[in-house]
Amino acid sequence: MSNVYAMDTPRRRAATATAIVTALIALALSAGAAPPPGKLVVEVTGFHSDAGQLLLRLYASEAGFPTDGSRAIRQVAQPITGRRAVVELADLPFGSYAIGCVHDENGNGKLDTNPLGIPREGVCASNDARGHHGPPRWSDARFEFRADATPLQIHVRY
Repeated sequence: MSNVYAMDTPRRRAATATAIVTALIALALSAGAAPPPGKLVVEVTGFHSDAGQLLLRLYASEAGFPTDGSRAIRQVAQPITGRRAVVELADLPFGSYAIGCVHDENGNGKLDTNPLGIPREGVCASNDARGHHGPPRWSDARFEFRADATPLQIHVRY
């Protein structure tokens, strides 16, 4: 008596091949899945007062950093309390970023400068990067965001 279920038929080979291909595709998709985004916690200290607000911009590339807000991937206005401000940037993919900040003391939503373009309000950048006769460079302010709930401290300068 022959075993009907053990027979090698074209239909059975096709079903087996389909199952193998489906499993390989599922494995490839799960292996290439991006990790879930994380939360970056930015603490800015060194404010002269609690007047106004912190304006924070997060950039994912050198383009526009730190002066062109339209190129920032996130912009946050945060109240200042106790001469410090804490900003939580949630759902942020891991990667390279740079931050530029302004102490918007008069609350007008922009950096005020004198006629020569020198800031009249406090400014700062990630890594406490400083510019020389201008804003800081991306390469000096760039940092790697690699773990959830990463704390980042920045100190404002006037």
